[in-house]
Amino acid sequence: HRGAAPRRRHREFGFLDRDVRRRIRRLAAILRLADGLDRGHAGAVSRVKVRWLRRAVRVTLVKNPHATSVRLEMWGGARKAGLLEKLVGRPLELVAPDGTVGVTSENPG
Repeated sequence: HRGAAPRRRHREFGFLDRDVRRRIRRLAAILRLADGLDRGHAGAVSRVKVRWLRRAVRVTLVKNPHATSVRLEMWGGARKAGLLEKLVGRPLELVAPDGTVGVTSENPG
């Protein structure tokens, strides 16, 4: 979940059925985003709300009541959103609990 996307040339991955490879890519993308959203390893994000829009996939962070900020998690999630954006074919909008929309790798503005 940290390095390159799963590729068919990876020996074990290449031997898997096409549907299984597709599922693994999707799960890796979700795990990568989740890892970014826990950048501070403090559990600042208690859950996320996901909404599919025509122009993007909106991921709204719900802050843990004991957390003081989710700025680091917004940054970490934006850094790791690329694979998921590629797989879903649209940018991710990361939305902080206060409504601020964060910038992702595919969504510079």
